[in-house]
Amino acid sequence: MKTSDARAKIVEDLKATGLLQKEELYVHNVSVCYRCAHAIEPIPSKQWFLKMEPLAKTALDAVKSGSVKINPENFEKPYTAWLENIRDWTVSRQIWWGHRLPVYFCKNKQEEVSKSEVLISKQAQNSNNKIQNADNFVVSIEKPKECPFCKNCEMEQSPDVLDTWFSSALWPFAGLSEKDRKNYYPGDLVANARDILNLWDTRMIFSGIEFMGAVPFKNILVHGTVLTKDGKRMSKSLGTGIDPLKYINEYGADATRFGVIWQASGQDIRWDESAVAAGRKFLNKIWNAGRFVSQKIGDFPVSAAREPEARTEADKKIMDSLMRAKTSSARGIESFEFSKVLHELYDFFWHDFCDSYIESAKLQTESNSTAKFTVSVLSFVFLESLKLLHPFVPFVTEEIYQRLSITDKKEFLMVENIQENS
Repeated sequence: MKTSDARAKIVEDLKATGLLQKEELYVHNVSVCYRCAHAIEPIPSKQWFLKMEPLAKTALDAVKSGSVKINPENFEKPYTAWLENIRDWTVSRQIWWGHRLPVYFCKNKQEEVSKSEVLISKQAQNSNNKIQNADNFVVSIEKPKECPFCKNCEMEQSPDVLDTWFSSALWPFAGLSEKDRKNYYPGDLVANARDILNLWDTRMIFSGIEFMGAVPFKNILVHGTVLTKDGKRMSKSLGTGIDPLKYINEYGADATRFGVIWQASGQDIRWDESAVAAGRKFLNKIWNAGRFVSQKIGDFPVSAAREPEARTEADKKIMDSLMRAKTSSARGIESFEFSKVLHELYDFFWHDFCDSYIESAKLQTESNSTAKFTVSVLSFVFLESLKLLHPFVPFVTEEIYQRLSITDKKEFLMVENIQENS
């Protein structure tokens, strides 16, 4: 009988026995399913728990020791608070899909499970790879060939499956072959929103340490959530999401990419289409600058491998600006401050290079004494700018790079090296 039918039946029975005093309507909070919006009815049931205290300690130590770094650092506080106040984890689920629990019951001994907590750990396994926790079940990776209780039944595996986050916690190594684990474990970076920092990241860390003997990655990048312009969470079910293909078709892939990174400061962002429009204008600026540089290169052979000699004050000024842009960009990318780097490169390219140096270069290339050296500086700074901008707007920068008549180029811009500051 469904709960709604049962409630009506209970009221009928109360009326029939004269026990119902009155009926009245009142408003109260009712928990509903986030998918189907139906009321949730709590049902007491026996479940399996993972003892968390020893595992939480390993995840805490990994961050405190610096083996895993959380970026931005302010997210270390909620990470630590959650692990320091950890509760045992209910790992069993009664759903159709998932990894089944490695628990086998004796068919002939249908007694209630006498212990509801079990630590599935390689340290707890005995030489037979089994843990006997009660008088009617066995925890074992392999199905027991013989029932240790009645000696004559085929043991039955529990129908429960593991929590999705338990399975997800195995992701850094479960899908790798033994050879790949040696080459690719641990990884370098995992990136996700803050709402799964504890649901996923902590569990990947202690699972990696438990099963692989090492943390699964060196860095966690916590990024903000993209909200609607009025601050609502984007959701397919609520119809508040956006289709990136719409922006790609209207503005282009690079402009859309620019708009996302431009707004991604680490905090939640309210999506603003104007950032994508600004990206398209910036791409036009890069393209037009490329046309100007290509025209000037036409009369002089230019090498991509040689740093030019800065002769005029304008040359020296732009070379100094480029040096600062390189240093700041490298530092920002190392610390995962991608939006900050993009803002700084935007200012450098638009104002220092286009507004200032290109205007100076127009005059300097008219003089025979400075023309050749100016073109060398102009092309060098532009090429280095393309390299710096390539991770943010890869398609346009690659297209321009392929069109530049510069010797000693590589096959693709993406494999070019940014020349170190001298």
